[in-house]
Amino acid sequence: MSHARLNFFKVLLSQHMARLAIVGAGLSGLAAAWSLRSHPIDITLFEKSRGYSGRAATRGKYGARYDHGANFVMPSSDRVRSLLFDHLPTDSLVQIDGEVWTFDDAGQIEKPSASNGSTDSWTYERGISTLGKLIGRQASAQTLTETRVAHLGRLNGRWTVTDTEAETHGPFDAVLLTPPAPQTATLLADTAAELGEETMTERVSSLSDVVDNVRYHAQFTYVFGFDRTIERAGPYHGLLNADGGHDVAWIGFEHDKPARAPDGENIIVIQMSPDWTRTRVDADPDSFLSAAKEGASDVLGASLKRPTWYDTQRWRYSMPVEGANVDALADGADAGLFFAGDYVAGVGRIGPAIETGLDAAARIGDHLA
Repeated sequence: MSHARLNFFKVLLSQHMARLAIVGAGLSGLAAAWSLRSHPIDITLFEKSRGYSGRAATRGKYGARYDHGANFVMPSSDRVRSLLFDHLPTDSLVQIDGEVWTFDDAGQIEKPSASNGSTDSWTYERGISTLGKLIGRQASAQTLTETRVAHLGRLNGRWTVTDTEAETHGPFDAVLLTPPAPQTATLLADTAAELGEETMTERVSSLSDVVDNVRYHAQFTYVFGFDRTIERAGPYHGLLNADGGHDVAWIGFEHDKPARAPDGENIIVIQMSPDWTRTRVDADPDSFLSAAKEGASDVLGASLKRPTWYDTQRWRYSMPVEGANVDALADGADAGLFFAGDYVAGVGRIGPAIETGLDAAARIGDHLA
């Protein structure tokens, strides 16, 4: 068969396939697209950023690479473990040596009594963002990056997607919404304001109210590079404030991850607590560099003065305080609206977020069958 004739049949087939829009190319949206890869569904992913993975994010600076959002992935279920080890390439997947210890609100470090010398914590040599890239490569989806969705519309009973450049895409038979809850609620509210169907307007407005009830913790992340060794009191790669009352929530020794730092250099990742961040979230994170270093130095008992470089990140929607009412969100399925993400899981972790994408994919597959 000639290439021209083959392309003709591909176009003809696509015209009769169900169409799905996924808003957000974070791990939940990517997992849904990946799970539907063998279904006869034409999928378009809309992502406001330049790449995949959302808060499973990695940066590079001065020859170092570091995860400044999610620190690692822990297989939270058999499905997530199978995705990581059975379906995706594992050549750059590495287990992080060492343990995660805790410190109390007074900054006293404690070794967990249940520690067995290792943790089921995994990352990739080039950074945790590799996970999204690997999933995206296997997902049969068209991805429109740097495309921010403004609102949804209706055309002959199907959904359209209009971006902030006023370009309309679609129509689609279903839409999966995966941005953080506040952004999803705003998108739905703006959609309800644009719809002309009274019944659909009420339904979308009701879904917006459900999502709008979810509250998030904000978090500032600080990354410091050193040309010297930062001492520590034990074989841990990370320290977690278990009580939640310290200014610092997490201290990570990023250079413990393979292929992350040049020889002889240390990288310390500091994530501040939600309470500390709450009153500062609208300010420049650089204004509080000294506070971050001092807070972590007090815990470590080691000086973090005079780093050779630093980086900062404001995570306005770091993790949900609690989950959304998933039963109420399920009412959107009849209208072809589906939801996934950390606010559906009720916890800001990679594994559970992926699972919400897999669950949404199963519901979408049944809906479009």
